[in-house]
Amino acid sequence: MKNTFGSDLSLTIFGESHGRAVGAVLDGMAAGVPVDESFLAACMDKRRARGDGLSTPRVEADAVQLLSGVVNGHTTGTAIALMIENQNTRSGDYAKTADLLRPGHADFTAYAKYHGFQDARGGGHFSGRVTAALVAGGSIVLAALQRAGIDITTHIARCAGLADTPFALDDPAALAAQAAAPNAFVLWHYTMQPDDATPVTTVAHPAQQSDLARLHLDCLIAMPWNKLYRRTYARQLAFDQAYTLGEDLQFVLDYLALLGRYQPDFSYRNTPVIELAGKRIGIVGFGRTGAATARLAAAFGMEVAVYTSKPESALPAGYHKVGLDELFASSDVVSLHCPLNQQTAEMVNASRLAQMKQGAILINTGRGGLVDEAALAEALKAGRLLGAGLDVLTSEPPAADHPLIHLPNCFITPHIAWATAEARARLLDRVVENIKAWVAGSPVNVVG
Repeated sequence: MKNTFGSDLSLTIFGESHGRAVGAVLDGMAAGVPVDESFLAACMDKRRARGDGLSTPRVEADAVQLLSGVVNGHTTGTAIALMIENQNTRSGDYAKTADLLRPGHADFTAYAKYHGFQDARGGGHFSGRVTAALVAGGSIVLAALQRAGIDITTHIARCAGLADTPFALDDPAALAAQAAAPNAFVLWHYTMQPDDATPVTTVAHPAQQSDLARLHLDCLIAMPWNKLYRRTYARQLAFDQAYTLGEDLQFVLDYLALLGRYQPDFSYRNTPVIELAGKRIGIVGFGRTGAATARLAAAFGMEVAVYTSKPESALPAGYHKVGLDELFASSDVVSLHCPLNQQTAEMVNASRLAQMKQGAILINTGRGGLVDEAALAEALKAGRLLGAGLDVLTSEPPAADHPLIHLPNCFITPHIAWATAEARARLLDRVVENIKAWVAGSPVNVVG
């Protein structure tokens, strides 16, 4: 009797064709996921009847009202309730068929399931009208998948003996040509290493989708089969089985919930995985924290480059003193440990970020003002940087519209690098030692 699809991420639909409204409750979405209402409206517009004789003469505005779970364009983490009012209803048209089971409709199914208590007007809960709620809830999930580099595309493969061109999964060039109208729901992931005997599955940035001819299809998920498929090399699949929209949507919901969890393919994941060994880390500022970070990086096999005022002879063996431009241009990871002053304010600006390697990572545990945060947000959105890890921001706590806090590839901790019990105990011990030294006439850490 349930009207719920999915488990960890679920969509529950409600309403009838001629009731006050149809709608859905989408539960399980993480907090902070962007919700673009213009994209939602565009999806609804694709479904909407036009009154052109090719679809139902019933024309509805299909305006989606987000009742809960979305604030300031982002999910709150609670259930997302949405409603679409029914405005063009003519229930009287169905008075003569209330007790008839119409061929080609779900009337008998509804009668058998609800024992005659179903709403017969316009097909009730079994009407195509209810698919408006599925599209509305699905569009929110679809947008989240697209931001993860996952496309879901479809067209009619076969109708009344007419068949469309098959999806050329084994031909990247043909696949690129067909991208505008592939013939089945397909979620795909690509790798840039087609000749590698053990390719690594990665989530491609959306910008790479326009360059399919260069990509090797590594992992395929075909929705009409309602299963997860893993292929080292692409193979043509037959899309012969017919599934309902609800079953397709359930697969999307279950798949999204499955990302990052246990799965039939043990090695599948929704984020890139890289090794530190052999990578170069650039340390900006070689005080105590910079030196400690360098030691940790070296222990993982990373090459250490340092920008510091200290002579190279003062650096540990194997460390390289370099200029700031070379450090940013050559490092896979850049970690900031310098003080904030007139010389270092926004030292990481748009120009400096443009110097960094494609796919590099920026870490800032120094001061928020070292980074032009708007420029960093643009670099992360554009995919020039793989990610950023920040323990400090220019303004703490950040405003709700801060450009970095909702980005999926920016990880922010609330200035907690100093906050362990041991660190705070050392701070108090240092205060006591300084007072004792001053009383004894031998002050330490004298300024000026």
